[in-house]
This record gives sequence, C-alpha cells and structure tokens, in this order.
Amino acid sequence: MQFELRGVSMQYPGGVRALGDLSTTISPGVTGLLGPNGAGKSTLMLLLVGLARPTAGTIQLNGADLTGARPALYQRLGYVPQRFTPYPSLTVREFLTYVATLKRIEPKTARHQRVEQVLSLLHLEEVQARRTAHLSGGTRQRLGLAQALLNEPDVLILDEPTAGLDPDERLHFRRIIAGLGQHRTVIVSSHILGDLAQTCERLVVLEQGRLLYHGAVDALVAKALGSVWEMELPETQVDQVSREAVVISTRRAGDRVLVRAASLCPIGPGARPVEPTLEDAYIWLRGASVREGGAAR
Repeated sequence: MQFELRGVSMQYPGGVRALGDLSTTISPGVTGLLGPNGAGKSTLMLLLVGLARPTAGTIQLNGADLTGARPALYQRLGYVPQRFTPYPSLTVREFLTYVATLKRIEPKTARHQRVEQVLSLLHLEEVQARRTAHLSGGTRQRLGLAQALLNEPDVLILDEPTAGLDPDERLHFRRIIAGLGQHRTVIVSSHILGDLAQTCERLVVLEQGRLLYHGAVDALVAKALGSVWEMELPETQVDQVSREAVVISTRRAGDRVLVRAASLCPIGPGARPVEPTLEDAYIWLRGASVREGGAAR
C-alpha cells in the first residue's frame, strides 16, 4: 500500500505550525522517519493513522482519500505510539485477546491462534500471565508491537519502537521490522540512527515541518562522501574547528583529541577524508540545508 501526500500542512491552535506544504510518496518497504525534536515526525504519524486531519492538503492511501477511508483503514493498519500504555489490570494474554476482539478477528479459534502467534513472534510466552502494569519498559514495547500485528496489517507505523530497549532486544526488533517490510508498508520513527541504517530502505528527513530529504539510505550516505573528515588535534584547537565545521564527535587519544567533522573542504593540517556513516550524512544534510537556506534533497 502506498501513501500519497500532496501539499500537507498542519497547524495547531495558537498558530503553531507542525508541518508545511509536505508532498511525497511513501511506498511499500521500510521507510525511516528522521528529524530533530519538533520536526513534525509525530504529527505526520498521527495524520497517517487518521488520528488527526491536516489543515491543508490531501493524504491518499492507495488512491483513496484518508479522511473518508478511516474505518476501512483501521482494518489494515497497525500502530504503536511512542508512549504505548496497555490496560494495567489485564495480563499480557488478556490484553492481546481484548485487542484482537476489538479488531474483529473471528471466529474465536482464529483469534486464539493469532494471539498465540504474536506471543511467540515477540517472545512474550514467559510473561503472558503477568499483568501489564508489572512489565519492564522493553517488554511493554514488545507488547505494543504484538498488538499492532494482530490483524496482520498491510500498513505498520511505529513511533520510536526501540526506545528503552537493551541491545539484544533492539537487535531482535530490527530483524522483525526488516522481515515485516518485505510485504508491507512500514514507517519507523527513531532517534537511533543505527536502527534506521540496519532496517530501512529509505528515509524521510524532516526539519521544522518541511521535507529535507526522501530517498534511499545509501544515496544519502553517498551525498556526504568527501565531506567527512578526521584529525588529531591538541585540545586547545577543537573550539577553532567547531567554528569552521560541524563537529560530529570527539574522542581523547592520549594527550590529543580525535575529531570527526563535516565540512566541504579539509579543516586544517592533517585532516583526512573518511567513509561517512548515516549519522555523518544526517548531520551533513542538516548543515547543508542551513547553508543553502532550504531543502537539500
């Protein structure tokens, strides 16, 4: 299933603009949604799941206007909000059974089978009798994904799904999300660039409510080739570099500092070009947008 956004804007009461004139297409596969706090990521997700309506523009899903198609959309949608909060008095199994009932998974035998499947997929069998109020943050996130998958959705929207997970749980989530994207439209918002690099085919990058980039992950990284540098400097010179380039990271190496920075040209003597990562490319992209005064698609 494919989303088509044309001239989408969203303004909240008080004149706060969350999105402005956003036009793009989100196709099947795994698309990462990236941007700083306040960029409009959560607002865009609320629009895509039908929990808010744009103040201007249109959103279509497979050619049908989202505003008029919301009831049908819910049957084909799975959504995990950033702060997923299940009913605390229910056990894990009871909660999943309740959600499966709301999603009209019938008959009862099919509902029971589907609950068993998602319990197994998300490794929740051992906690199925535990009340959700007593779950750890990571286990609660797994339960959020489990309930979103109950109706075998064509569209899956995940807002910060790996937040609070330990490294092993994050790796497990990555594998699941990558597999789900083979036959679905999956949109994942995350601040963890490593997760997006490992799971996403494409990225949508927002900045102050506007589209900064939409394209392949590898293509974004390729844009930063020749613009990422490393050098070893005395600590007293690091501030000077930060005035001339965007410092990505610093790490002490004996009595000197290893500096990684984004710049269109070498920064001082000894600077050597390095292969950019997604994090490097993202920081470079935002810096390029500031220099150009607009989108750097």
